[in-house]
Amino acid sequence: MDFTRTILSAVDALSVDSMALMILTGKDVDCLLKIAKTAVSNVSGPLSMGSMDEVGSLLLLKSSLHFATTVRVIIRRIKRRIPNKPIGQQPLSFNQDVAQKLDTVIQLFDSIVGTMYTTTRLAGQLTVRQVEDSSNLEPNVVFTQCLTEACKEYLTSIDLRTSSTSRSSVISPEILVRTNLSQIARIISQIAIAMENGEYDFDGTKQPLVSLLNSHLLVIKKSILYEDFFLI
Repeated sequence: MDFTRTILSAVDALSVDSMALMILTGKDVDCLLKIAKTAVSNVSGPLSMGSMDEVGSLLLLKSSLHFATTVRVIIRRIKRRIPNKPIGQQPLSFNQDVAQKLDTVIQLFDSIVGTMYTTTRLAGQLTVRQVEDSSNLEPNVVFTQCLTEACKEYLTSIDLRTSSTSRSSVISPEILVRTNLSQIARIISQIAIAMENGEYDFDGTKQPLVSLLNSHLLVIKKSILYEDFFLI
């Protein structure tokens, strides 16, 4: 239950990020609302992030909200499969491999939520500064700069570059975020399908409970920070 609550908090934070960044970059918020509505009514099969070859701030925000909305539906389905019993009775049985996958999801969400929260904070600060300085505001440039800085802090330590045989190639920060979301989507889809098929139903064998969250419950705390951020 802690796992599902944590994921729901994380996708709520991701949704807030997407909406805030749409506003800060001057894009049409209505398109995100339409995407969310479509995602809710078309959740079926494995969760996919689509092609990773396309880039752009609008595509990332659309993908993020579609991902958050779809994951919210899937996690609620998972939650309904969890028997409402005391933890000591072990209503479900996860082996070490599954427990590790769940922990990986939490870690990835921790990085993604941190990245998008930092992007939103930096974009808000830079936008206000440019308006005060009467500078020409270029929303897409602001978004890209802030996302790049956030990715350096949370998703990579190599300045978004990888080695190439001919030259150094720059990894788009949008693709970096979507790649991590794709990894989360793949794991959650696998777990949801297995749970719906009863693969994790407890068979009566006593097993030690596995901690899934460790210190990564900071995701919840980060999502709560939005209240203070938007009240400033």
